[in-house]
Parts: sequence; C-alpha cells; structure tokens
Amino acid sequence: MLFLCQQIKIDCEQLQALKEEFFLAYEKAKETGNLVKARVLKNRWEKKYNLLRKKLGEFFPGEVYDFIMELREKTNEDIHDADDIHFQPDGILAGRVYVGGIWYPFQGDELIKTIGNEAIEDSDSIHTRPDGTLAGRVKIGGIWYPFQGNELIKTIGNEDIEDSAYIHSRPDGTLAGQVQIGDNWYPFQGNELIKTIGNEDIEDSNNIHSRPDGTLAGRVKVGDNWYPFQGNELIKTIGNEAIKSSDDIHTQPDGTLAGLVKVGGKVYPFQGNELIKTIGNEAIVYSDNIHTQPDGTLAGRVRIGWKVYPFQGNELIKTIGNEAIEESYDIHTRPDGTLAGRVQVGGIWRDFLRVNEEKYILF
Repeated sequence: MLFLCQQIKIDCEQLQALKEEFFLAYEKAKETGNLVKARVLKNRWEKKYNLLRKKLGEFFPGEVYDFIMELREKTNEDIHDADDIHFQPDGILAGRVYVGGIWYPFQGDELIKTIGNEAIEDSDSIHTRPDGTLAGRVKIGGIWYPFQGNELIKTIGNEDIEDSAYIHSRPDGTLAGQVQIGDNWYPFQGNELIKTIGNEDIEDSNNIHSRPDGTLAGRVKVGDNWYPFQGNELIKTIGNEAIKSSDDIHTQPDGTLAGLVKVGGKVYPFQGNELIKTIGNEAIVYSDNIHTQPDGTLAGRVRIGWKVYPFQGNELIKTIGNEAIEESYDIHTRPDGTLAGRVQVGGIWRDFLRVNEEKYILF
C-alpha cells in the first residue's frame, strides 16, 4: 500500500498550478468545443483539493507529511495513512494513523495502542479536549466505545454501551454523542443518559451534536415520528405546522436549528421557526442535502414539479452553462462558499462547480 501521506506534500505544491492550468484549458475548450483536457484537469484538481480539505486544514504545506515521516521513524512503525489530524493547544500534532490494518490514535510522538489497558482494534472521531487530552471512540472486543484520555467508557448512567456514534467534546470538556443501550440509541452528555426529551420517551436518535451554549441538539424518534430537538425542547411544529419527520438537523452559526422536515406530505427546508415552502417563488415538493453555507444561508436541492434543482439562499438554479437541469444530486458547499455537486442535463449526469454568481463550469 502506498504511503498516502506523501500525496499531501505533492498536493500542496501542485494544487495552485493545476488550478490555473485547468481554468486556462477550460477557456480554450469553450472556443474549440473539446472539453476532454479540461475534464481531466478538473478531476485531478478536485481530487487534490478534497485531499487537502480533509487532511490539512490550518497546516502549512508539507507539515503533516514531515511530521508523520518523523513519527514513522521514531516509533519504527510502518505508517500508511493519517486522518483526523489537528493541532493541540500546546502546538503538538494529534490524530490517528493507519498501522498494520488498524487505525490508532496518536499524540505527538506517542502511538496509542491501548486504552485502559485494552487493545484497540480501530478508532475514529479523534479530537483534543480543552484540557489537552485526546478523546473519540475506539473499537475494543468488537464494540465501539467512547474514550477520553486513558479512560475507556463502557457504561453511561450505569448501563452497558453496545455501540456509540457522533462522539465529540462539549465546550466544558465533557463528552457527548449517542450510544446504543439495548435496542435503542440515546443521546448522552457526560455520564447522563438522556432517555426523554420534553418528558417523552426516546425510541431512537440521530444527528446528535452540541450547540454553542453546550446543550445538545439533533433529532429523536418519539411515537414513530422523528422530531428535531434542542436542549430539553422537543420541536413538534415549525411555523405552527405539525412535523411528521425530520433529517439533516444541524445548528447554524447563530445557534438556531436548521434542516428539513416533513409537513403535510411534503419535505421542506427550515431554519429556526421558519418553514421554507418556496425557493425563487416556486413551490417546493421535496428537499434534500440541506446544509448551512458560510454566510448563514441554506443550500441543497429541492424538487419543483417533477425536477430536482440545486438552490442556495432564495436562488433556484435551473440552468448551468445555459443547459437545463433535469435532476441534481450530492449538492454541497465547499469551504470557500462555492456550490458544487452533480446535475443531469440532456440525459447525462455531469459534475458542476460554481465559480461566482454568474459563472458555472459543467463537466
């Protein structure tokens, strides 16, 4: 297996040049009508961009590569890949590395193969708590447990954990997420197992995350319906209309909830208590891929009539490159705020990238 971290350094050195080469090829392709070279360059650019987006964050070019190579030498371990890489408060790198078919957490020069004297079989969601210790979840004995520091958490509220997900640290340093107890998934924070929201029994949970004020939010299944919740508030209506289901629940930068809800047989985006039934004055039938952009507006895709279009804010995008959109998929916003995804035009699925308010590139 190739040592994938080396690609990080290569990506950092080549990304800008490749981007410029791509735009030049695209401009020429508009004159000749031959998009082959532009598409090849675009695919290479996107691949490198996505790799950097996942693994670099705030790091300088080559920094992760150099550190992992040094760690490989100090530990005498054959490290093949790295993920969840981040700086700790003291400037030390931490995350997880792939060694011998297993993902292990690491902190500085220390490769962590056990938690609470139990051998790690896998790990993910690795992050640093405010006190500088690591946390996340590890697989031990076939079960995914939360951990913090060297403490393996096998019970919450004196009940045995059978699985865990969405593990993260709250602003006060305590762990939160969701755990499986018996047949049900419950939110938890610290050692508190949350079995009710608004005095109603939880049957299942998902999208669990912490808000800026430290309270939990997400969605829970109560009485066969999936409702958004925040803190101990179970949200059964948006804009005074009864919710039947919900998904894509997340907290916006200002602390309000957003996502999508099913109301009256249709699936609408929402933010706060505002139910969004139209985009660009056209009635929404269904919505998906709902997320918040860096400027606080929503984006995703909506079904208008029988076609599914991308949207951002109140702008419904019906054409790209002067071609009519028939369907769309995997709509997302990149870190720089540009919209991207896939659209079907002329019966063919093609990737698109928004360059600015007036310019889209279709591949």
